[in-house]
Amino acid sequence: MKEKNFGDLLDDYLMDRISPPHKRVLDEMISRDPALSREVRESLYTFQILKDAYTIRLRERLRTYDRLSVPDQSLRWKKVLGISMLSITALLFFWLLAIEYFDHQSLAKRNAEWIDVQDLKSMHLNEGEMNLW
Repeated sequence: MKEKNFGDLLDDYLMDRISPPHKRVLDEMISRDPALSREVRESLYTFQILKDAYTIRLRERLRTYDRLSVPDQSLRWKKVLGISMLSITALLFFWLLAIEYFDHQSLAKRNAEWIDVQDLKSMHLNEGEMNLW
């Protein structure tokens, strides 16, 4: 077994990569020296705090990613409903406009405006043919 110093053993212990023989060596070192025992407890506590902070930060990043990557379904339905209402309103407007434009009275007025009174006077029959010009 390769000899490791206390720092390497502590790192392996905190990362949960320590082998059983090295764990026994670390346990013997802790049991012999109360200062090392306190340092291991403090390191474990600090490591746990850092790991929790990293986990919280990672969760927040994932939530932000989820919010940005997946559109809100209620917002999607609101857009569809808005576009549908706008389309129906536009169709209704054009339908009413077409009814007004192609109404019998409107057609008669437009056709009457096209035929000018002077044009009617200039129309006459010359020797059996119609002269419109």
